[in-house]
Amino acid sequence: MNHDLKQFIESVELQDIHLDSFTAKTISRGQMEATPRFQLMEKREFLGVVLSEPDHHTMEVRYSLGALLTGEAEEGGDDPPKVAIVEAEVVAIYQLSQPHPVDSKVAEEFARTSVLFNLWPFWREFVQETSIRLRWPMVTLPLLKFTKSAPSLPNASTALQGSET
Repeated sequence: MNHDLKQFIESVELQDIHLDSFTAKTISRGQMEATPRFQLMEKREFLGVVLSEPDHHTMEVRYSLGALLTGEAEEGGDDPPKVAIVEAEVVAIYQLSQPHPVDSKVAEEFARTSVLFNLWPFWREFVQETSIRLRWPMVTLPLLKFTKSAPSLPNASTALQGSET
């Protein structure tokens, strides 16, 4: 970890996590009831970071997160049937304790490498609670593991659009 990032991490404090928007949809209730086992596909997409102007006392980080439940693919079939989806734009607000000029590259590196660890417990609980409220089988996302970059599954973000026909 470079010195600038380490210094930046020591100067930030998480203030708030909230949803900016979300969508949850049962795509196929019949398929859900007929499927004994589900597969889970996740979407984790960094959307951006905004430093407050002109003082840089606060920082807002946005992620688009999603979970897609699919049934098992039939033999010879291409894609497994899509059963349910939940997606949200999640926002984390950080307070910067040192009001010095912040390098936007360091702020973005922090946002891409560290913020998801703050968002993940909030997101896991939201998906689990949403699955219960929509009478899906309870969906529990796995614990977040450290990797160099989080995978993004664009299929999950287009699944809802394709299911409205």
